Amino acid sequence: MPTISCNKGTGRFGIPMRARTRPGLALQTLAVLLLPLLAACTAGARVSPTPIATVTNRVANPYPMLSTLKADPAAALALPGADELDRGGRESQQTLRGPQPPDFGLIFGTQADADAVQAYYDRELRALGYVPIPGAVPGAVDLAAWLWCGPQATLRLAIKEPDRAYQPSLYRGNTYRTVFNPVLSGKSVGTTCTVRRAGS
Repeated sequence: MPTISCNKGTGRFGIPMRARTRPGLALQTLAVLLLPLLAACTAGARVSPTPIATVTNRVANPYPMLSTLKADPAAALALPGADELDRGGRESQQTLRGPQPPDFGLIFGTQADADAVQAYYDRELRALGYVPIPGAVPGAVDLAAWLWCGPQATLRLAIKEPDRAYQPSLYRGNTYRTVFNPVLSGKSVGTTCTVRRAGS
């Protein structure tokens, strides 16, 4: 009886390695099984030039790089007197649904009210060529949200619920009247800003 030594390790990608048998017996068994099949296949059979599987070309990424997004003047906007609490970004990614845009966001805390925050961004973004887009929907931890569309990105401004949106450690012991989060998202090349009018 041949002995089987079980390899309990895993391969490079976490796939369990196969059990190993004595090489002589394995080769003999394989030859016995394949000889009738090879004989049948070689009788007038032709090799097809068509591969069994083909690799589909990846969709070209239509979005700008994260570095381009960070260089947008809108990324440098900061309400005077507000404290920057955090910032972060994500490069454009290829997913099963196709390319996804890059994002760059910041978190601020201020003693100004939400109206003052919205008025500042609306004024400054319009000066940079951004157009307000109505109908922004607040998220689960948003008190309010607005959206603007610019030459190469959209900017979403959200007023956050301070106690639910972030961990208390983010505030470094400070208490803010308003916590807000502007996020830039890259636009697909060639897209334009379209504003729907009421009733259209």
